[in-house]
This record gives sequence, structure tokens and C-alpha cells, in this order.
Amino acid sequence: MIRIGETQTLEVLEELADGFVIGDADSEVWIPHHIAPDGLSKGDSITLFVHSDREGSPFATTKKPRVERGQFACLDVVDIADHGAYLDWGLDRDLFVPHGLQYRPLSIGDAVVVAVDVDEYDRMFASSRLSEYFDADNWRLKIGQQVELLVYGFNSLGAMVIIDGRYNGMIYDNETFRKIEYGEKLMGWVSGLREDGRVDVRLQASGKQGTQDATTVIWEKLQADGFLALTDKSPPAEIRAQLQMSKKAFKKAVGSLYKARKLRIEADGLYRVES
Repeated sequence: MIRIGETQTLEVLEELADGFVIGDADSEVWIPHHIAPDGLSKGDSITLFVHSDREGSPFATTKKPRVERGQFACLDVVDIADHGAYLDWGLDRDLFVPHGLQYRPLSIGDAVVVAVDVDEYDRMFASSRLSEYFDADNWRLKIGQQVELLVYGFNSLGAMVIIDGRYNGMIYDNETFRKIEYGEKLMGWVSGLREDGRVDVRLQASGKQGTQDATTVIWEKLQADGFLALTDKSPPAEIRAQLQMSKKAFKKAVGSLYKARKLRIEADGLYRVES
């Protein structure tokens, strides 16, 4: 069965004068000769992305879009129409966002995080109203697990993120040590699982892994410059500005490097110990 909105491998069922019939026993789609690879013939397999026209009829391309059905992405608004906005998703036909599915009104040039879906008429669309697309069953995640993040907004607590393209998460301002941008992709670590399905995440690992990561950052700075103008008496804001880590993580990492005899601590900062 051909799946609208997904990349899939299908069989060439028939070659016509103007193109190929592609599909399976249940459904088919046509592609013109000019987008087919050279030498394609009946019985061959071809990987295509299948989307749809305004009537919901399947339409295939060998191009790969930036986002597919069931996924989230940050896309640019390239056109505005009476009924909604159009987004650049890497295909010749732009992706439509109806007015009713816009979290806020969109303008040309905006970047917006959207979920992509297919309606009851097999027409693809995007929505910036994301809440209904999150998975509330966060039991698959584990505390301390590393995850991929996409920033989709901000509130009074911090940055709201999509976790592994699936879960709704939060990075709290008081645990953030650098500026976070809308639409930015990050790596993070799960720090809490909530009963409502939401997930707390940090940009730094905790425990032993967090200390190891902070140690790597400091050691790379020392290898590059030989000196770091920070000590355990430096203000937390200064440590955050230079290293994007907490003072607690900084002190643990410095202690680890000191025990390993890789640095010496002076009144004005840290010095690399020459091996």
C-alpha cells in the first residue's frame, strides 16, 4: 500500500510512453520519464517520496523533503495566501499551513516549527499547533538518557523542546548556561519524567557523565591556550559565559584534572601542566 507523506521503495509496474506506473498490488502512482533514473524498467525497484496534489491524488518525486508525515521540523515561510501560508520543505510544491492550524499568524520570512500530517482526503498539511502531535507515553525514556532536541518555543520557565521527534520537553532557565534559539537543534539529557507525559531535560549530563563532559571542555580550552582565567572563586555568571556550564560542574571537573596532574591552580586562573 502506498503511504502518502513518506519515503518508500516501490516496484515499477509498467512503462508508458510518457512515464512509469509505480506501486504495488493495492495502489499505484505515476512518475514522468524526466524524474526517473536512467535505465529504469518494468520490475525494477525505486525509492520515492509520495505526497499529494490539492485533490489528494498521489504524486511522487525522487527528491527528499526536509520533513515527512509524523515528523517535526523548523521551516521558512515563503508565501502567504487567502487560506494560509506556504513553507519551503525542499520540494517544488510548497507545504501548506491553514490559518486555523497556525499557533500565531505567519508572515513571509518567518521560521516556524511545525508537525506534518495528512488529512482525511490524503492531502498533506503542516500545523504549528503542536500539542496534539506529542506522545504522552514517555515511559520509553530513561533518566540520564541522551536525546535530540528541537526548540519550538519559550515560556516563563524556559525553552520548550521536542524530544527525539516525539515527546514534549522543557529546558529550565535556571539550568541553562547559554542562549538558546528558536528552531535550534540540540543534544540533551533526560532529567525528569512527568505523569502528564512531559519530560524535563538538561543540556549537560548529570553525575559522572556530566563531570566527564565538563572535564573535556576545560581540558580542550587549556590545550588550546595553556591558561584559563577562572578559579573556584569566579562568579557563576562568568563561568557560564566562558564555558557554558554551572559552577558546580566546573569545580568537579577542575578537581578531576588537578588530581590527574593536568593543571595547576594559581590565584589568577588555571594553567596547563606540560607533560
